[in-house]
Amino acid sequence: MPGKITAPLDEILQNVEWGEYKLGDLFNIIGSKSLDSNAVEFLNYGVNFIGRTFENNGIQGKISKQHFEPNNPFSITATVIGNYKYVKYQKEFFYCSQNINIITPKSIITIWTENVIYYFIANIQKFVSLYNNQQGGYKLEDIKNHKIQLPTKNGEIDFDFMENFIAELEAERISELEAYLLSTGLNNYDLTAMEVEVLNELENGGFNWGDFRIGDLFSVNSSVKRFDANKVNISEKGFPYVVRTSINNGIKGFINEDISFLNDGNTIAFGQDTATIFYQKTRYFTGDKIKIIKSKNNNFNKINA
Repeated sequence: MPGKITAPLDEILQNVEWGEYKLGDLFNIIGSKSLDSNAVEFLNYGVNFIGRTFENNGIQGKISKQHFEPNNPFSITATVIGNYKYVKYQKEFFYCSQNINIITPKSIITIWTENVIYYFIANIQKFVSLYNNQQGGYKLEDIKNHKIQLPTKNGEIDFDFMENFIAELEAERISELEAYLLSTGLNNYDLTAMEVEVLNELENGGFNWGDFRIGDLFSVNSSVKRFDANKVNISEKGFPYVVRTSINNGIKGFINEDISFLNDGNTIAFGQDTATIFYQKTRYFTGDKIKIIKSKNNNFNKINA
């Protein structure tokens, strides 16, 4: 591998030469021709459908080929609106929901490997994250004019450094993970006899299945009161504050507000436009557009949730 990094990563970064580049000079950035996710039929096969979601690389499912061609693979997608914005790498042909930009390299980018792509994704994600916690998004000109720092060598972008830096970073993180799994005894992946029996029963049709309406199993209501993230004091103490994020069980932090507005614990909080769904054990406050899903069965708990 050319220019392989051998020193500690933080030490290497101190000795790198950097250049400043506009994203619009590096990439073709266009708004995608979009489809309404509520108006398409999801299938077990077909073309990937990319939505404004964090999970599964933004892939909400697969749909049939439309009357227009899908977007080309090996492209970057960046969501424009929503409380949180996400940047993803698409390896296959894909269609998009509304408000997603498609980013493809210009000729100045002479190496377009997966590691180089993820190096750029990290930089683009930093930009779109500036617009988090607001439903409105950035303009096309905003992202085109945004400047990023890239490693250079002899006045040219050092793609070899980018390639090797990401590879070394990945190796470092994997090493740390392996050490953690070993120290905690979680590196034993062998299934127990009971687990094997359950899987065999599942594969061999040992279970009966039935269709149920969500409304027959749960009550689904809006949060008692919504608290604006820009108007609350988020701290490390108080009651959980659940928002439309895909991390930390949906909990942005803790707040202290009127307890009469707390939602019940032992419920599921559903972020409507981000499709983020988490079980909440204790009582909690919420941000905007959160549905509270409460079981009508007294045996409901964390495990079956």
